[in-house]
Amino acid sequence: MPEELRKRWDSMKKRLLARKGEHWEVWTNWYDARLDPSRRIPCYSPPIPELERKRILLPEEVWEAGPATANAEIRRLIDEHDCARQSLRQAPAPYVFEEREGRIIAEPYRGEIHDPVLAEEMRAALCERAREVVELLRGKQVPGRVANTIERLVEVLGDSLQDVEPGRLLFVSRALEADLDAYDSEDGRQNLGEDGFAALRELALFTTDLRAQFQAITDMLARADAQKILEMGIDKAEEARQQMIDAVRQAPGEEIDKESVLPALTAANADIAEVREEHDATFDEERQANLRLKWAQLLSVDLLSHRNFMSRLVQKARAYAEAARKDVQDGKGGVRVALEKGAYATLIIGALSPIAGAMTGLTVAGLAGWSILKREADAILAEWEKGQGDDDERA
Repeated sequence: MPEELRKRWDSMKKRLLARKGEHWEVWTNWYDARLDPSRRIPCYSPPIPELERKRILLPEEVWEAGPATANAEIRRLIDEHDCARQSLRQAPAPYVFEEREGRIIAEPYRGEIHDPVLAEEMRAALCERAREVVELLRGKQVPGRVANTIERLVEVLGDSLQDVEPGRLLFVSRALEADLDAYDSEDGRQNLGEDGFAALRELALFTTDLRAQFQAITDMLARADAQKILEMGIDKAEEARQQMIDAVRQAPGEEIDKESVLPALTAANADIAEVREEHDATFDEERQANLRLKWAQLLSVDLLSHRNFMSRLVQKARAYAEAARKDVQDGKGGVRVALEKGAYATLIIGALSPIAGAMTGLTVAGLAGWSILKREADAILAEWEKGQGDDDERA
């Protein structure tokens, strides 16, 4: 809206709202919501179709009775709909707040645990490994901050799954990723040593795997990622997602069970297509904004499944890389031997390399968990290329 018209509207709005007992806010809010669809106004933006219909279908005699009567009836319809309660619903976050015995208390947002037995096994193993890594790093030139982060991880993991607060687990997982970023340089790796850096990277990955077991963390990340997808552009996120699906579809089947993996990676296709078609068919800007948000939310949840698949793919490739490294140490050949075996090459050339390329956009956008996976995939690919060169020199 041009600045001059904006000033006139603001002036008119003040005059209308000053007329006591006429409830002009039911119209000023309505119009403000249409001027700026991105602004959240309970019961107005995003619009509620049921309320819009009731507003339009008020009996003729109500309209004829004048603004005080008509606006009061609209106010009553809004109050009955209880928009305020819906707008006050707490969103997924590390903590939620409840009222007990007249007092507001904070509770960790836990949500569902997908596989409690597996999650407990992962928690116990991660806790044990974290204690080992703390001892490993004590003898190196590492700031106390890194050891403190790992010690906080041990504290967060507690003695059982019931002790784990998802929000705190997410916080410490982010701290581990930040420490890993800080030492992902030539000088940093030298300070930690290859064993220290590998151990820190292992902890970060395993912590990411554990947090995927908590629906509460999934909810929090999906909500945050939806906004990042809107910022990066839905089309770009769609393109990266499709590139990963295409890479899996074209990959040899020896290393990936495509009968189960592809349906999982494309499970959201129908829902995404439905929202996309509805978005492209409407010319209402408010409706388009709401549909874009829904579209981004669907993508954010779906991409968490893609991230889980990529995590497993990276772990599998890393196991092959470590086996090849051991072959070199034992004098049994290197990458060329692995190439002759077929499995390593199939995984690297047929799946990891093309999928890692598709991950770039998601990493730049800062979507949850992708940067550490991209860095790990790039390290494996670099080792593969270097190993091929070393084999050529030996040949």
